[in-house]
Amino acid sequence: MLRIDSDSGEVVELAAYAAAFSARARQIETDVDSYEAQWRSEHPGEEPGPTLRQAWDRRAWADARPDKVVPVTGADLERRWVDEIHELGFQKPAPRRGAPPAVAVGSLDRAALASVALLRLGAQCSAWNQADARGEVEHLLGAAPAMCDARWPKT
Repeated sequence: MLRIDSDSGEVVELAAYAAAFSARARQIETDVDSYEAQWRSEHPGEEPGPTLRQAWDRRAWADARPDKVVPVTGADLERRWVDEIHELGFQKPAPRRGAPPAVAVGSLDRAALASVALLRLGAQCSAWNQADARGEVEHLLGAAPAMCDARWPKT
């Protein structure tokens, strides 16, 4: 079972690996920004569409890592992240003794979680986006003693 640090919201057992993922994310973001800047200089007054942005993202994932498979779907991306963290030496922690009893994810009060997430977002700033809301809900879910079947969703 993984633990969430209530102050930082980070997964305790994964904190040592965050820098490697953050560095890669910064590299990808920088590459995408450079592709966009070049494209904009060649297409003044135009706006890039979602297909072009997806192509830049795929290209950035592949740049300087020709041995890596570029993820296409969310499931592919998840497998890639799991593979990468294992390559960095991560070992899944053994179950903790005396851990609080878990509850099924479906039994959590969704309306209450959404309400708390919105209250927290509103207290932090006057403008927020979908990623902010999702992140706040993920913090709340991470702090809940919830469990689900590791094979869910069934494919």
